[in-house]
Amino acid sequence: MFRRKPKFIYELSECTLLKEEEIFNPDDLFRFIQEEDYRFRRDYLKGSVVVTKVRNNLEGTVYYAKRLHLPQEEGFDWVAELADFYTKKPIDYFLEEPIVESVNDSEPVLSVDSDEALTLDDFEADIQPVTKTDKPEQTESEIESVLSSSSEMEKEQVLSEENSEEFVQISKSELQSIKEALDRHQKEIKQFREEKATEIQSTTASAETLSEDNMLEEMTKFMDTEPVKGESLDIEVAADEIVQEVLQSTKVEFGQALTKFIETETKKINQEIQQLDKRHLIEESVTKRLEAKKQEELANLESQLINQKQQQVQEEKLRHQQALQNIEKSFTTQLEGETAAIKNSYKETVDQTIKKEYEQQTEQLSRVLQGKMDELKLRQHTVNTGLEANFKEILETFNREHTQVIHEVEQKKQQSPIILEERRLRLQA
Repeated sequence: MFRRKPKFIYELSECTLLKEEEIFNPDDLFRFIQEEDYRFRRDYLKGSVVVTKVRNNLEGTVYYAKRLHLPQEEGFDWVAELADFYTKKPIDYFLEEPIVESVNDSEPVLSVDSDEALTLDDFEADIQPVTKTDKPEQTESEIESVLSSSSEMEKEQVLSEENSEEFVQISKSELQSIKEALDRHQKEIKQFREEKATEIQSTTASAETLSEDNMLEEMTKFMDTEPVKGESLDIEVAADEIVQEVLQSTKVEFGQALTKFIETETKKINQEIQQLDKRHLIEESVTKRLEAKKQEELANLESQLINQKQQQVQEEKLRHQQALQNIEKSFTTQLEGETAAIKNSYKETVDQTIKKEYEQQTEQLSRVLQGKMDELKLRQHTVNTGLEANFKEILETFNREHTQVIHEVEQKKQQSPIILEERRLRLQA
């Protein structure tokens, strides 16, 4: 069966987190974007996608294009957002640039389209306390190297423990809060470093000035008094001791302040992490989400099975109804055929029986008629014989009377005229 060529194609680009799907009408685009928006909110993803409506022809005319940012808040009006994709003619459009989140230079850059899971180990390296050392620090460069190397040592320690620690997924909002806290922490450390460096420089300058003043004073005393054996050596040793004491006190003070600051910041960050740590809610949240998904799948399965059951029942009813109709039709056909056969058979039997009965009755009637005819002939002969005898007697009587009348007439003729009145009376008598 041939498939109709779609009129438009809706292309998706500049986002690797979206599922690949062929979209040929705006209704499917609306459904797909809604599903992906829900998936982005559920999986704590963030990104954008460029949707382009292209005419499915050789030129590939672009009718409209727009960048959509995912996820959006629940209840977002996607109908209004995607209304321009229902256009039948090319319209003007402006394509927004993708939003790039700014990050600290000392932190790894996290792409919004990255598929890797965010773990707590990505930022715990900056909150480990600095281990105190008993080695003497002589210069500012050594102090700076210790401060910079401490962070590297902590990061190496975290990297060495990554294989044994448990990775925990967190949301982007929680990561952003922790990144802001770490940013504040690093700014405070930088400010503290600058203050301490300034303090060290001023302290060193004061120590050098003090040493020079002491040396000038001692030299003046030395010039005013008699030279003493080994006094110049004692002055140099005293100046060195003062410098060492200043450096030692500065080192101790700086170390205590730095340790106190790091402890305070570590405690603060630990408290923030404890507030942001939602790992104890993961089980409940995941269970609730998966339970809802399970219930949804069960509901869909039940609905699908119910639809299949209803469809099968309907098909079975139709099949049963069709079978009943076939049985009824077959029965009717058989009944009509057998009825016609019986009718034809009985019709022939009736015709034959009627003919036979008719012939029998005809023969009987013929015999009866023949008997009647014979009887009639006999009666006729009897009647004829009787009538013949009667007529003969009557004729004889008539002839006799007629002869007598003639004779009388002849006599009267000879005697006198005929009296008609007497003749009438005589006849009446």
